[in-house]
Amino acid sequence: QMIPADMEWDGIDPDSVHALACNRFGVPLATGRLLEHVPGVAKIGRMAVLASMRSSRIGRAVLDALLQSARERGDREALLHAQCSAAPFYARAGFSERGPVFEEAGIPHVEMVRTL
Repeated sequence: QMIPADMEWDGIDPDSVHALACNRFGVPLATGRLLEHVPGVAKIGRMAVLASMRSSRIGRAVLDALLQSARERGDREALLHAQCSAAPFYARAGFSERGPVFEEAGIPHVEMVRTL
């Protein structure tokens, strides 16, 4: 998505939960990460799905795995910053838009939340 590497690495990775889906050859197909936003609130980010796999449900599997991890650690809500083009994907997973559209890394986003 042409996001500069210095914007991708933020020092939170070592303390985050990461999900990675690969094919049988070990090729990464989808990824995402989960961190604690504030106590009881999970934040999902770094969701990415290989373009050719976006209608395969692999992204949903990664999202569901992250949501399950959040539930298991006792979080009561999950939030994320969805690219506006991906908002329908997250809406199908039970997320609702909250607040106005904003720009992040030069891409329009909207905050979305759901209860766990």
